[in-house]
Amino acid sequence: MALIFASCATKKSAQAPGSDGMWTNAPVAKPMAIVSGRIDSVNPKGRYVVISFQIGTMPPLDSRLTVYRAGVKVAELKVTPPQQNNFTAADIIEGECQIGDEARAN
Repeated sequence: MALIFASCATKKSAQAPGSDGMWTNAPVAKPMAIVSGRIDSVNPKGRYVVISFQIGTMPPLDSRLTVYRAGVKVAELKVTPPQQNNFTAADIIEGECQIGDEARAN
């Protein structure tokens, strides 16, 4: 009998229960990676920029980006085609951009 109770106690401690000792189906919150890129080209007359991102972190088409220079918001962009490799174009919705500014997903 003592062997059975010892066996049950060992199994309980091996599980990863929730705070009340039961398993939970609650979603796990994971930090989101911030998608950020660098402005490589600016066409002020055409009101668009070309942005480079790290491979695999391209924002989807029509998403909005905020542009920062020295930590201060300076513009808003809308991602547009074409997208190739790690480069994408974006329309300047408001503000002004310069080469080297940081573009981050909202």
